Amino acid sequence: MEPIKPDDSYLEGLKKRSMEPIKSENSYLDELKSRSKQTRAYTRYQDTGVQIAYLLGDLKHKSLYIKLAKEGDADMLFRLAKSIAENKLIKNPGAYFMRLVTKKDDSKSHENRNDRKRR
Repeated sequence: MEPIKPDDSYLEGLKKRSMEPIKSENSYLDELKSRSKQTRAYTRYQDTGVQIAYLLGDLKHKSLYIKLAKEGDADMLFRLAKSIAENKLIKNPGAYFMRLVTKKDDSKSHENRNDRKRR
């Protein structure tokens, strides 16, 4: 039985991914900085959270947006962030987005309390 040989496209991909030798310490630090700017979103909600952070210009809090996308309706959050980003009158889009999201959550919890009282 012959060993399985990888096809050419697989080998080309490996060549592209291999790191080039680093010539100096400064180039190594530059390489690390460039890698840190690349996103590594593996799931849909991670990608949505990162996109929301870019839309709102709030990359500092992208983990928060990823968490919101994971726990809530990611498509609705993305539409909301897009509409906020398009509105030029909003001075702090990230804060405005969070205010609307938490206000929505507060109204849901208020509705749940009213449902419990009726029972």
